[in-house]
Amino acid sequence: MAPKLKDIAEHVGVSAQLVSFYLNHPGTTRVKRETRDKIDEAVRKLNYRTNTIGRALSTGKTFTIGLIMGGFAARIRGCYVHALMNEAKKRGYHLLIAITNYDHNEERDALELMISRQVDGIIYTLDLEDGSEIAERIRAVQFPLLLHSPTPRKTFDTIDHDYRESADALVRLLGERGKKMLFFQPPQPGGICTSLAAAAQKHGLGLEIIRRTSPFSDEEFIRAVLRERPDAILEMDHAAMQEILEAISAEAPEYRPDCFCSYSLPFEYIGNPLMVGYIRRFHEERAAADIERIIDRIENPDMEVQHQVLPTRFLTAEETREFRLKQLSLPAYRQFK
Repeated sequence: MAPKLKDIAEHVGVSAQLVSFYLNHPGTTRVKRETRDKIDEAVRKLNYRTNTIGRALSTGKTFTIGLIMGGFAARIRGCYVHALMNEAKKRGYHLLIAITNYDHNEERDALELMISRQVDGIIYTLDLEDGSEIAERIRAVQFPLLLHSPTPRKTFDTIDHDYRESADALVRLLGERGKKMLFFQPPQPGGICTSLAAAAQKHGLGLEIIRRTSPFSDEEFIRAVLRERPDAILEMDHAAMQEILEAISAEAPEYRPDCFCSYSLPFEYIGNPLMVGYIRRFHEERAAADIERIIDRIENPDMEVQHQVLPTRFLTAEETREFRLKQLSLPAYRQFK
């Protein structure tokens, strides 16, 4: 016979109500750590399985979070999904993922899928324009949503990185090295663009921002770099940075710009002598913040709309190399070589 809540309670020596509360709120601190550990051990030992249908009926929740992305062919995005699933699991939630291939029709279909599957909230990693059909649909059904956006929105919670200090440190280093012009290909408007522009103006650095004409094309930026040969290059995507470095090596080996990229996980380190520094974004902390924010919205639907920013840090190439070695010494990071 399958074990019941009372079996877990008897095994631990607590009430069934306490066991039920903890299993329905695994992130709680209202239950002592020692008791939580004993309940977890009993669940594993007795092979207890939560009655998800009954749980949903009693709480009005499915304990499922939707994640809508354009795609995650890039390794860093797959790692983000992995971390997000682990963080959701810690809080007693599961993740339902929809991929849109960066197509607006597929975005709309993905949204309808999430709502029809009755997820409790959605993490939306794509750009969502205020007043668009998709945004109005979400607003109309008053669905908990966390939007990845560098700028606050009136209707939806948003989250992004704070690049002010790291951008300022990067620009100051360029000034110390006597550099006059930085070319930058941004991932999206706002965010680091705003911080970088402010730092460049403050320290008297020339800044040329060249936006992609299509989501996956770096050709225009590479051509501009090879033609204009700026003193420095910033590209936040490490795969695109690799392409730029390969193009310089093949077509202009005498050209020696200072190069900068982002860094989160060990595989993003680029062992090229042209690399001078990195803007470090915190991988696990970002996933934890995303899950915490969407669950806050799910559990507190009437709270005010919030915009959260997460810190970044500028590291020199040598500092990044040393930090990477520390990461690789930890079991959790060895898979990310």
